[in-house]
Amino acid sequence: MVTKRSERFLVSLRGVCLLWALATSAAAWAGQVEPGEVEIPDPTLKPRPAEMMPLAERSLLLGVARSDGYYYLVGMRGHILRSRDGQAWEQRPSPVRSKLNRIRFTSDRTGWIVGNDGVLLQSQDAGVSWQLRNFDAEQHPLYDVHFFTPDTGLAVGGKGQVLRTEDGGQNWELLENEFTDLGFHYFNFAPLADGSLLLVGEKGLIQHITDAGETWEMLKSPYVGSWFGALPHGRGGAVLYGLRGHVFVTEDVASAEREDIETYDEFEVETTDDPAELTRMGWRKVESGVEQGLLGGDLLPDGEVVLTGVNGVAIRSHAGVRHFSPVHKTAEFSLNDLLVVGRSALAVGMYGPAWLSITETPR
Repeated sequence: MVTKRSERFLVSLRGVCLLWALATSAAAWAGQVEPGEVEIPDPTLKPRPAEMMPLAERSLLLGVARSDGYYYLVGMRGHILRSRDGQAWEQRPSPVRSKLNRIRFTSDRTGWIVGNDGVLLQSQDAGVSWQLRNFDAEQHPLYDVHFFTPDTGLAVGGKGQVLRTEDGGQNWELLENEFTDLGFHYFNFAPLADGSLLLVGEKGLIQHITDAGETWEMLKSPYVGSWFGALPHGRGGAVLYGLRGHVFVTEDVASAEREDIETYDEFEVETTDDPAELTRMGWRKVESGVEQGLLGGDLLPDGEVVLTGVNGVAIRSHAGVRHFSPVHKTAEFSLNDLLVVGRSALAVGMYGPAWLSITETPR
């Protein structure tokens, strides 16, 4: 359990990072409540096992992963689903009913799930069973988790919340620094090819983390809207995607322009469209061809990316992530995450899982 508490009473208007137009889709992915609704954390709330629901696979799903020959999905009401073939799903026991936002496997046997109420679940048997490692109804939602080593890891979430473990996830402590003090929502980790870590979030937040989480730097962002995700690109670059179909690429995160946290003012930063200025900053903009928010993505074997989002939009990149084309899709509902599987992708969203063909790419 977390051993260090914030001094502030956590009153979260969850959804401030998302535009009203995305409230029923992107907000759902990010673990938000409906616009205008304020959730007052109940410190007396205790974890309860998820109910076994016959239609769990048709509910809102937010994360997908694969381990030991099985596909795993997570989402609303603590649902954890497993399938050998990606078609027939079984619900696995879950120790919580909180919304589960993401699932990651850090090894063949070890998996992690993060969710609302500060939930951290661990599996040590490749996803067959899950144990509760953290629950606190006064905490903000957690949106992602990453382990640098089997012992050292970070979990991140709403309002700049960062939890750190040094004992393999048995205990988690709040980590605070000048960057977390900004109070921005953290949404997604991207482990880069050079061993460092990129962390993205609302208001254009981009942070570069090195030295197993000891060193944090803030990058100047070319876009001031929310980033919902990032993927590694090349030897040390990254692809960032977010609101209104925005996609930007840096070939080298380490050399991209840094932000001075001492002079940073969130109300003065602006989106950069000038190609020359973007080049100077270390970025290039890629026209995605869509205006819907992009919520999830994965890498293809050749280094290209597949992205999904609001209203079932699905696109894939070409020519080293320099342009995009539509992907043949079977879902008309918003898709929150996906996993590339051969020439297809397993996506999850508002009404459950959907398979996408990533070979049919109209030009």
